[in-house]
Amino acid sequence: MQSWLLWKGNWFIQEKSCKILSLIITGRPRSHDGSHANGASKIKKDITTIDDVLKALVDWLCSQLKNPSHPSRGIPTAVNCLATLLKEPVLLYETCLCVWLLSYYEPAVEYLATSRSLPRLIEVVKGSTKEKVVRVVILTLKNLLHKGTFGAQMVDLGLPQLVQNLKAQAWSDEDLLEALNQLEEGLKDNIKQLSSFDKYKQEVLLGHLDWSPMHKDPIFWRYNIANFEEHDFQILRVLITILDTSTDPRTLAVACYDLSQFIHIGLFFLHSPTTVHFTPARFPSSSSRRRELPALNIEMAFTRGMNRPIEIIYKRLSSPVKCGHAYSTYTTSKGVSSSVSRFSEINASGFLNYSRSINNSGICFIRTYSSQISASEQMNLIKQLRERTSAPIKEVKSALVACHWDIEAAQKELRKKGVVLASKKSSRTAAEGLVAVAQDEEKAVVIELNCETDFVARNDIFQYLALSLAKTALQLERSAAAVYAQINTSVAPEYLWDNNGDVLLASLRLILTVPFTFFTFQDLKVNFDHPKLTGERTVQNAIVEVAAMMGENVKLRSVITLPAPSHGVLSTYLHTSPQPGIGRIAGLLSLEVEDKNVSLDAVQRVGSEIAMHLVAAKPLFLSKEDVNSYYLENERDIIRSQAERTGKSQMAIDKMVEGRLRKYFEEVVLLEQKFIVDDTINIKTLLNKLSKEVGSTVKIGNFLRVEVGEGHRIEAASGTEPVSQVA
Repeated sequence: MQSWLLWKGNWFIQEKSCKILSLIITGRPRSHDGSHANGASKIKKDITTIDDVLKALVDWLCSQLKNPSHPSRGIPTAVNCLATLLKEPVLLYETCLCVWLLSYYEPAVEYLATSRSLPRLIEVVKGSTKEKVVRVVILTLKNLLHKGTFGAQMVDLGLPQLVQNLKAQAWSDEDLLEALNQLEEGLKDNIKQLSSFDKYKQEVLLGHLDWSPMHKDPIFWRYNIANFEEHDFQILRVLITILDTSTDPRTLAVACYDLSQFIHIGLFFLHSPTTVHFTPARFPSSSSRRRELPALNIEMAFTRGMNRPIEIIYKRLSSPVKCGHAYSTYTTSKGVSSSVSRFSEINASGFLNYSRSINNSGICFIRTYSSQISASEQMNLIKQLRERTSAPIKEVKSALVACHWDIEAAQKELRKKGVVLASKKSSRTAAEGLVAVAQDEEKAVVIELNCETDFVARNDIFQYLALSLAKTALQLERSAAAVYAQINTSVAPEYLWDNNGDVLLASLRLILTVPFTFFTFQDLKVNFDHPKLTGERTVQNAIVEVAAMMGENVKLRSVITLPAPSHGVLSTYLHTSPQPGIGRIAGLLSLEVEDKNVSLDAVQRVGSEIAMHLVAAKPLFLSKEDVNSYYLENERDIIRSQAERTGKSQMAIDKMVEGRLRKYFEEVVLLEQKFIVDDTINIKTLLNKLSKEVGSTVKIGNFLRVEVGEGHRIEAASGTEPVSQVA
């Protein structure tokens, strides 16, 4: 190999090749008789052409790969030149240069496809800050993209996202920028060829599922999610049938994973204003992100399709399989809090058969007055019923008259009427309200309860309802955690793929728990204990009753969960908090500590400060790598158009764009933001100081910021229906 570089290269390549070849020769192992192996082919015939020499060297290289002579040495043979040397920083550029040259030679390309060279090349790009090293590796990847299975491997290794991150950096090498653009376009074309929906549809209909690139490609799911609506969700129903009938572990794993991706894209990227919205932490709530995605009737998809896989998974978990593993069904202990209905009551009638209807029929009241009730008694009953319900006096009196002054019947009538009144108000914008936080050792839950005016948000019963719903959601998450534990202990190894159970278990969790929490929360029965809201009723009915009392539209907008780290702290901060647990803005984050033996006092202190920082600084992303390409390209276009109006040269404009992008990162990326308590350092520096103080690495796991009314679209007021404005 090095000989080829000496023959074909210029003086610079020859010099670098000689350096590597010298190290290889000096480091090669000795045979039993003390002689050195020369790496020559043992073929008897004469070698007269360069191609013969190349073939002999590559054959020898491949044989060394399969059976290394001395694998314990640093650079023992030419076998490790392509793989091991990629880990040596001193020879990194020279090694990458050799690999680039070999990417033009077909036998060497075949060898590279079967070695660990491609993953290590990508690791080199991730870790290197030298432009010449990155340029050579990108050119190598561009050469290999359309050869053999390299394209599929690159998608699996996350190269598309890596290329986007590299493009966002300030490179001065124009050749590198051009190579990045070409590689990005090539990857897009390759993904289209590998990930067409027609190809995916054919694979599903045939029932032969395998880990082809489209299954793991988030771009494929985002751009094809609407195609699942075809033929009344035919593909979805076929996946469910596969999940129900297949006995092949890999097919089952892929089907389960695909269903989880459908749920993830459908629920978490598309927001339905008529349903409770569970969303992952650290994902910006701006509506501009959702405009990337095609419309999809999510509620229809779930009511028609997603009940079945949940039933199937429970059936498979509770039935013995051919391999002899037995599964036990999940049952909840009697110690479950009475504020949340037991899981055994939900699994058949709750999320498996989700439906909700609102009675819109009118109620006829007959004005009759009883001569048996004195005026003073009537006034007393009106006072009592108004204290119970907070309904307007006119409605209280009408209900009592209609029920012949039976206060219990009148209260029930007012509740019925409240449904009608609330349904009339439901079209009005509710952009005020509160966020409420409930937390335990394992996770925190944030809910946003909206109303139309801040006057209602200050009302005692509205605040009580918000805090109660947060506690109820936390209890529901505890039930979901029990489901996680059942899956972890019940799923047999045969159901895991590639000896890695995390992917399948994560898919099972997503399929089971997201519909469970999403569809049952509003139908859960909760015991309320407030003078004006007492007894057991569903979450939805409680919201409707409070809306009737307040005379405004009251809506549960979102329920968001943030898990605590295995070792670390989960910190929360509430801004404009009228009482513990509620406020207008919430900041939450988890801090993970690597060493489980260190004290968490300092970590808790800094966590509280960063939670407050979240409220003030409004970060959208944790790190630069997390910045979504949509946001980045949108910001780049805006900055470039502004810079072009200055009339400066293209080079100056490029520098202005990169400089302003760095400023943009300081505004929206949490780790790059200036710390509000001490603006001489950023959050990254703060974490480094904390790590030194506690003697262990501390990093942010997840973060979340929720503000009342954020993202609401305000319509112009019309008629007699007022529309509250976001401050």
